[in-house]
Amino acid sequence: MKSNFLKMGIAGICTSVLLFGSSSLTLAKENSSEPQLTKAQQLELKKAKEKEQQLLKNWSNKISQDTIKEYAKDKKLTLKKDSIGKYSVSSSSSKYSIGSKGDILYTNSKGSSSGSWAGGHIAVVINGNNTVEAFHKSVTSKDGVRLWPNDWKKRYKKIKGLWVRKATDKDYNYAASYARGQVGKKYNINFWNKKTTKKFYCSQLAWRAWYNKGYNLDDGGAVWPIDIYEDKQTKTFYSKG
Repeated sequence: MKSNFLKMGIAGICTSVLLFGSSSLTLAKENSSEPQLTKAQQLELKKAKEKEQQLLKNWSNKISQDTIKEYAKDKKLTLKKDSIGKYSVSSSSSKYSIGSKGDILYTNSKGSSSGSWAGGHIAVVINGNNTVEAFHKSVTSKDGVRLWPNDWKKRYKKIKGLWVRKATDKDYNYAASYARGQVGKKYNINFWNKKTTKKFYCSQLAWRAWYNKGYNLDDGGAVWPIDIYEDKQTKTFYSKG
């Protein structure tokens, strides 16, 4: 009798091990879509994360009046002057929105929970009402490229509003229109495959929208949010946090 119980116990343990092993294999297959990084990619990712942390450490909301004037001129926006001589522009349709067509919004909040993500999140402004953004399903139920409300002022604590300097009105229209046309596409988990147009991650979408018009807002490798922020062709017109 003891022998039979022993056999049953061993069989139960073996079955549990097999089931656990099967679950592990399934989990491994589900995570296999995230590519293994080369040493060069690991180094690039490390440097991008360091730059991201450096930005947060030295975060400043100071924007010169000359910058506001330059932004208004490039974007053909109405420049306003208050009673103490401070300039501002009126480009948004609500108190929570930021920027106008083709502008790029940056935040330190994550657009992906992947361990291969350097950090930060990017949006392309369509107008005062909407942005186009790409999120991974681990961050939000709206997986991939989606139309979002332009409500960043209440959605995020730290924000940088960027514009592409010296671009034409046609360029801004194109960037906004291109981003809008990608809505519905899946999220691109392979951050180094930035040239694909079948799927997008957040900063890849903004990069592609402007790259098609001759503005390469990247320094090679994957295109991280911090790369677009630091590019010499972009400049900050709004800052919060």
